[in-house]
Amino acid sequence: MAEKKLVKKTLQRTPLYEIQKEAGAHFTSFGGWELPVHFGSSKDESLAVRQEGRSALFDASHMGEFSLTGLGAEGFLDHMLTNRISGSKPGKCVYSPMCYENGGTVDDLIVFRKSDDSFMIVVNASNTSKDWDWLRRHAKPGLDFNDLSEGTALLAVQGDTSLDILQSLSDTDLADMKFMSFRDNVDVAGIPTLVSRTGYTGADGFELYCDWDRAPELWQALMGAGKARGITPAGLAARDVARIEAGLPLYGHELGENISPLDAGLARFVKLGKQDFVGARALRMRANPQALMGLTHQRGVPEREDGSVGVSCEGVEVGYVSSSCYSPSLDSRISMAFFRDSEYATPFTEVMLSGKDGRQVPAEITALPFIDKDYKN
Repeated sequence: MAEKKLVKKTLQRTPLYEIQKEAGAHFTSFGGWELPVHFGSSKDESLAVRQEGRSALFDASHMGEFSLTGLGAEGFLDHMLTNRISGSKPGKCVYSPMCYENGGTVDDLIVFRKSDDSFMIVVNASNTSKDWDWLRRHAKPGLDFNDLSEGTALLAVQGDTSLDILQSLSDTDLADMKFMSFRDNVDVAGIPTLVSRTGYTGADGFELYCDWDRAPELWQALMGAGKARGITPAGLAARDVARIEAGLPLYGHELGENISPLDAGLARFVKLGKQDFVGARALRMRANPQALMGLTHQRGVPEREDGSVGVSCEGVEVGYVSSSCYSPSLDSRISMAFFRDSEYATPFTEVMLSGKDGRQVPAEITALPFIDKDYKN
């Protein structure tokens, strides 16, 4: 019998790998990338997102970016996405799920409208190739697609001092930018940058898109400007805590091929009244979607052998945990959980989290999000 050889898959690295390594980053694999999980204290990095006088700097260069131009681009996006792109104005960002015909989720993404017929689409790193193939497969002749991912870096400054940090590096007045808006070709520390007031933390903040090769220069400029403004480099652990606190879904946890945006509490981003779109029929027929709720508890989640955590009420299993973490801001363990029947998804109701060996942990149901979001509308 031939000897079986193990092939080690090489992880991709962002342009900030070396500078992060020098800063003491601890790395982990995520979506095919080697990314910093923390720089020392994930607790402190989490607090930097929430505390007054502080901010966190994240590397999100692993995300995918596509450009879409051509007559009919708007109509194509309206057909492919659950949210409505028509009616949006240049300079606006639109968040939307993208579904399969059965109502399951291909991905959730953000569309940047640059002009009537020109858009940028930002997708999740682990889904970049899948999304590219899915969109190209459905595209009609005359639309011009380009994958910008390999040449585009993305940095995110999130927290109380994010505007002060960014404004100190640019002559462009950014204070009047609203949440889910962007400005292109902004000079930030001498670097041409697309600046959006978006984020994945529930805090006020900005995301900065620049050329791949200039990302280290931009990182250094932001760290320098933020030195007196409480900036902290932060990794995936802090980002995950922030997004759970804000009740934001993560693909593979609260969204997936068998999880619809209606299950994930994203009904406001599913425009069932618009013209037919991919997945519309299945979503319109879905009478009883799952309910996504929050749970607060004081002990860790007791995972089973398969990694799942059941949620039971009065001895009946009624759901499962999709994400969980310790929140330093709330000084509590928090979880997001799906309830198969909304009858059980009532705030302040006590349930039990069950894992292997029959161990159970009491928890209380709460509405999402866990924290008040600080968006500049």
